[in-house]
Amino acid sequence: MVTKKDLLYFAITLAVFAADQAAKLLIRQLETPIILSSFFQIAYIKNTGAAFGLFQNSSTALGIIGMIVTAIIIYSYRRLPESTALRAGLALILAGTIGNIYDRLAYGFVTDFIGFSFWPAFNIADASLTIGAILIAYSAAKERMPEQKATSKA
Repeated sequence: MVTKKDLLYFAITLAVFAADQAAKLLIRQLETPIILSSFFQIAYIKNTGAAFGLFQNSSTALGIIGMIVTAIIIYSYRRLPESTALRAGLALILAGTIGNIYDRLAYGFVTDFIGFSFWPAFNIADASLTIGAILIAYSAAKERMPEQKATSKA
């Protein structure tokens, strides 16, 4: 049975995916970088690799890995504990994964555009993946806290 919370998580996934694709559509029209400060700019970058520029020219393999991750998230979603942080984290990871898979399938690369002078360029999907991973780590740590308190008192 689909709950209101399930619909909320689906809406989060859909909204983040839509925002990511809308931003990338606009960025692909950008002819010159927008330099907002000495350490931040918006620029159209074609990334054929993974995060931080790793595994360049691996779009096909990374697309397949992304599809596997997507299938695992969808398959395991109902089997996981009822944790808001965990489910919201999965929704964000799903949105980011689907956003970057779409780019790989449609263009053969991922569109990155957010650039800091001290960090590799990224996009909304990448930020969503990162925030999702943080929420899942938080959920796991929160679940372990009662165990740790119980063992430290014994």
